[in-house]
Amino acid sequence: MAAGFRKSLFGFQKDDVLSYINQLNNAADKREKELTEALAREKKQADSLQAQLAVANETASKLSEQLAVFEQQKNEMRLMSENIGRLYLVAKSSAALLMKNAEDSRATVEAQTNESLRVLMELGEQLDEAKNRVNETARRYDAEVEGLAQALACARQTLAGHAASSEEAVRAYEAVAAPEAY
Repeated sequence: MAAGFRKSLFGFQKDDVLSYINQLNNAADKREKELTEALAREKKQADSLQAQLAVANETASKLSEQLAVFEQQKNEMRLMSENIGRLYLVAKSSAALLMKNAEDSRATVEAQTNESLRVLMELGEQLDEAKNRVNETARRYDAEVEGLAQALACARQTLAGHAASSEEAVRAYEAVAAPEAY
C-alpha cells in the first residue's frame, strides 16, 4: 500500500493505519451522506416528476376527451355547413324563380292595368259624349217644351178669343134667329 504508513517492528504503525482507516471511514461516511442526500433529492425530484406525469396524463386524458367532443362537433358543423349550403342553393333558386314569377306577374298585371285604364278612358269619353248628348237632348226638349208651352198659351188665347167670338156669334145668331121664332 502506498498510503504512506510508517514502518514499525512488526509492520506498520497502528496509529497511522487507524488514522488512515478513520480517514477512509470519514470520507466514506461523507460520500455516503452526499450520495444519500443526492438520492433523496433525486427521489424527491422523481416523485415530483411522477406527480407531474400523473397530472399530465390526466390532462392528456381530458384533452383527448375534449378532442373527441371537438371532432364530433366538427363533423356536426361540417354536416350543418353542407346542409346550409344546400339550403342556400335551394333558397337562391327559389328566390330567382319567385323573382321571375313576380316579374312575369308584374308584367301581366301591368298589361291588364293598362288595358283597364284604356277601357276606363274610353268609357269616360263615351260617358262624356252621352252626357253631352243627354244635355243637348234635354236642352232641345226644354226648348221644344217651351215652344209647345208658348204654342199652347197662344192656342189658349186663340181659343179664348174664339170662344168669346163664338159666344158673340151665338148671341148674334140667337139675336137674329130669335125674332123669327117668335
